[in-house]
Amino acid sequence: MKGTLAHLYRLFVTILVGLVAAGCQAAGRQDSVNLLLQPDSPTMVSFPLMAASQIYAFTADAQLPMQVSLVPITRNLAYTAELRDEGGGVMATVASSTIQDAVLTIDPGSQRYTIAIKSENMTLQGILSVQVARSGVVSPNIAAIKAIVPTAEVVPFQSVAIVNTPAPAEPCAAASSTGVSVNLRNGPGTEYGVVGTLVYGTVLSVYGKSNNGWYQVIQDGQLFWVSGSVTTITGDCAALIDATPPTLEPVDTNVRLVIADSGWGSVNENVDSNATNSNDLIVVSSPSVTTTTQHFQEYTLTLLCSGSGAEGLRWGAIEAPSLKCGGSVVLPMTTTYNEQMIAVTLPQSATYNAVQYTLMAARRG
Repeated sequence: MKGTLAHLYRLFVTILVGLVAAGCQAAGRQDSVNLLLQPDSPTMVSFPLMAASQIYAFTADAQLPMQVSLVPITRNLAYTAELRDEGGGVMATVASSTIQDAVLTIDPGSQRYTIAIKSENMTLQGILSVQVARSGVVSPNIAAIKAIVPTAEVVPFQSVAIVNTPAPAEPCAAASSTGVSVNLRNGPGTEYGVVGTLVYGTVLSVYGKSNNGWYQVIQDGQLFWVSGSVTTITGDCAALIDATPPTLEPVDTNVRLVIADSGWGSVNENVDSNATNSNDLIVVSSPSVTTTTQHFQEYTLTLLCSGSGAEGLRWGAIEAPSLKCGGSVVLPMTTTYNEQMIAVTLPQSATYNAVQYTLMAARRG
């Protein structure tokens, strides 16, 4: 009993120090988000990390408390994680040297949070599970999470950290100002494809903005763009990040992946770090979706790589190509939107790198 009380006391001091340290952090930290966390769906983070840190984002639930669980699938994984509020202030710090498994509880609200995860030992390999759950009572089943990886050793749950934060009264939001529904696109401009609709009378949370008057909004856990010329923006928008996508000039403008009626398709290409511009833009299309019998279809895109420097290659939507080799993404197609641009980029390097990749598409369902 004394040992348990001593452990809880040390845990309380650790979390208290993390919260006090938040007051000393300068507000306004703006990091590039690697991935939006989906509620009740664990995300597996592989170590060592390829960047200095990985940034994951989520939005609090308006009705229920939310739990953020950090669970090393690999025993003795060396990592540090920071929970940050909308302004970049550090709300809590979890260090694996003190805490292995942790749960951070977030009060109901509409504030956006980020989790910055850093690898403390670049020579150690392992996996960390990060999960957001809409529950303020039931702790995540640690054993069930670790069972996702059959070779994992189940480590007893060690600690719970509580973070109570007031939600902002008026978060930044967007609504149609035209009297009718307006288009949502996959980039800040009319040259990008239409991927959804902001229904008149509804309001969406705003995540970021571009330098040409467009706003990045959140709908069903996904990021879309809407023009400021057809929307009314309300609330506290001072802390919006600049989400203007980088300009990618394609090496080959004729690369296309056409998905056949069978629901399959693939394309093989190469990128190298010595090219004038080491980016490919690939047009993915599904002609069969325009038929009278098929108006909507989802496809899973997967990219496989080989060659030197493959660990640095990134791919995905042209505004944020953040997926790694071996990653997958779900791509929706409709009769009015049956093409989408996919970016593949390899960073410039002092050492020559050349990567061969295959982009594959498979119909879902």
